[in-house]
Amino acid sequence: MQPTTPVRSAPLTQSRAPINPGVRVGGVLLALFGLLLWVAGCRYTLLGWHAALNWFFAWLGLSDQLPPIIGRGVFLALPLGLLYSLVELRRPWSYRVRERESLALYWIVWILIVVSDVGTTFLGVTTPGENASTLAQQIAASVGASALWALVLTFIPEWFMIGGTKLIRR
Repeated sequence: MQPTTPVRSAPLTQSRAPINPGVRVGGVLLALFGLLLWVAGCRYTLLGWHAALNWFFAWLGLSDQLPPIIGRGVFLALPLGLLYSLVELRRPWSYRVRERESLALYWIVWILIVVSDVGTTFLGVTTPGENASTLAQQIAASVGASALWALVLTFIPEWFMIGGTKLIRR
């Protein structure tokens, strides 16, 4: 006589462990918070591009200044932020290519885009405008706080949105 062992003979009906609904709610909140931060980062990037272009035009000796992007114009300029995000998410260290020249060119372009994003966001943070909140003016007064806030607004929102999406799909 063979000893019996407690082996399940029926097929599994659920291949994944049940998910706590709170995890999905947390994912939605994380993704929404990331989206709000992303829009704020995009706004600061636009302010930075505005300041940089006005500085460049003044350097060229042109007296005309670009009007600030306000109101619905901000939403029309959001594709610039989307383009930055799409490039930043394609990290060169995960990009495989056989030709070394192509990989080197990709690294150079990626670094230039990331530096321009962080730089214009930093410039936008340091030039908050006359209607800015007290907190925005205090951050602008400190180079360290401005640099940290520019880095946060450049990278963290995408991470929050990706993490929130992964929690929702879990």
